[in-house]
Amino acid sequence: MTSRRGLLALLSATSRACSPAVSSAVKPSACTFHTSLRVSTLSADLRLLSLKLSPQAPRFTTSTCLQEVGSPMDTQGSSGTSADLSEKDFHRHADLSIGDLYGKLEEVVEEAGLPEADLEYSQGVLTLELGKHGTYVINKQGPNKQLWMSSPVSGPVRYDWQDGLWQYKHDGHKLHQRLQTELRELLNNRDIDLEPEPVIGYGPDVT
Repeated sequence: MTSRRGLLALLSATSRACSPAVSSAVKPSACTFHTSLRVSTLSADLRLLSLKLSPQAPRFTTSTCLQEVGSPMDTQGSSGTSADLSEKDFHRHADLSIGDLYGKLEEVVEEAGLPEADLEYSQGVLTLELGKHGTYVINKQGPNKQLWMSSPVSGPVRYDWQDGLWQYKHDGHKLHQRLQTELRELLNNRDIDLEPEPVIGYGPDVT
């Protein structure tokens, strides 16, 4: 209670200080502004003091403000499968693989001699149009960490990352091998080579 009385006395003294009888040099507008500011500040102090002195005032502890945070995920092993890949690693390997195929398929299209042949790579989707032979589409399946290839010959297949290559888990064939075999047959060109560049450090991201 002593602190509250002291604040009230200070408020009263502030009001008297702005009286014209005490200081005729003080402009009314400035006095009003400063008085209002002090009154607002003192009112806030009084409310804070009332909260502290009230027996019903809520009490806050450190545990009230902290959120439970789970432990970070342990570093995965280096078996080199889709399940082991972080999202960052998946996109890196997928982009490198599709980009490598794009470079090799450019030569295939140039040598095919098909006026309707076209190759496009945009936003992670590789499209190879071969006119009467159909269209191949290869793209990323982020949620499953897979590459998906739609073939006019063998249909759609999803490939998982396994030991540095994209493989079909049901029979073990490789994406580049399947595509290479089909293109050789379709275009009657045994020289087509889609062998991927070796990938070093294909395990999960540990940086």
